[in-house]
Amino acid sequence: MPMRKGKKMSKDKKQDKRLKSLEKFVYKTVENKQVNYRQDLSISSSGTYTYPFLSLAQGVEDGDNYSSNARIGNSITLMSQRLDMNLIGETGTFNQIRVILAESVDGATALSLSDILEYSNYSLQGDMVFVSPYTTKTSTNKRYKIHMDRLVEIHGTGDAGKATAQIHKVIKYREGGSPGKVVLFDDGALQPTNHKLQLFTISDSTAVGHPSASYNIRSTFKDA
Repeated sequence: MPMRKGKKMSKDKKQDKRLKSLEKFVYKTVENKQVNYRQDLSISSSGTYTYPFLSLAQGVEDGDNYSSNARIGNSITLMSQRLDMNLIGETGTFNQIRVILAESVDGATALSLSDILEYSNYSLQGDMVFVSPYTTKTSTNKRYKIHMDRLVEIHGTGDAGKATAQIHKVIKYREGGSPGKVVLFDDGALQPTNHKLQLFTISDSTAVGHPSASYNIRSTFKDA
């Protein structure tokens, strides 16, 4: 007696469901690894941008240190990136600082502040850089995704000394409804070919005694 088509489809669906459940279970058992990038910087009206925050060599280490030998193959699954930042204003000064976290959508293409902001030059456009809209497809060929855009004001009074402000941001990656982003590397390369997250800062400080920042970006990934 031939098997009815409906029963066969039902059986296949059950098998697919079991396989997906098994894949999820195995995936969850893969231990997360972390790599840190830290830097101190001075923030002037010229603006600054820094990258790359993810740098990994091939090897079996657990990670932690920048450019650790912590990936077995030429791909990892990037789960998240976390920014912890401390901004410091000089004694007796007031500063505005715009802080942007942006990810290139065109592979690992490097971005500049002018690729993102319509008004990015403080010398020419003054405080417009702090309210500038983003660029459009007609004004730049580079595509990007904004993960964070904040304006911080720091008041450093003469008798109280330096002033500080803090920023914390966690970016969680997803692809196709599943947690994580598959990040690819060429043989022997430290930086990925399809991922670049950049940090941009610009202030209204035009003289020596610029505000400064200390920050750390921790990338959490699965070596799978």
